[in-house]
Amino acid sequence: MSKIFAVALATSFFLSGASVQAQLREPVSIKVRHVDLDLHRPDHRAMLDARIRRAAAIACGPMTNDLAQNEGVARCRAEMQADAAVKVAALLAAPVMLASTR
Repeated sequence: MSKIFAVALATSFFLSGASVQAQLREPVSIKVRHVDLDLHRPDHRAMLDARIRRAAAIACGPMTNDLAQNEGVARCRAEMQADAAVKVAALLAAPVMLASTR
């Protein structure tokens, strides 16, 4: 099992021209460390969720005074957190490998 997983998504960046606003989506990913956590414990899952939220805020950028840009940042963060939720669920469903004493 990987001790670090990458959260990836497409984030939005807005470019405005004189009369036309074009929207481009650029892939973004960030790694979130979880080697020190037992994901079967609720308190450790809460710590991982906080790390994921923090990573999404870093990867997607800060909120600004531009409402259109904030919409893209909020969507980026939501998509990144949804992607992470799928990856965490897969980690929890993965079989546990035990070391042999041979």
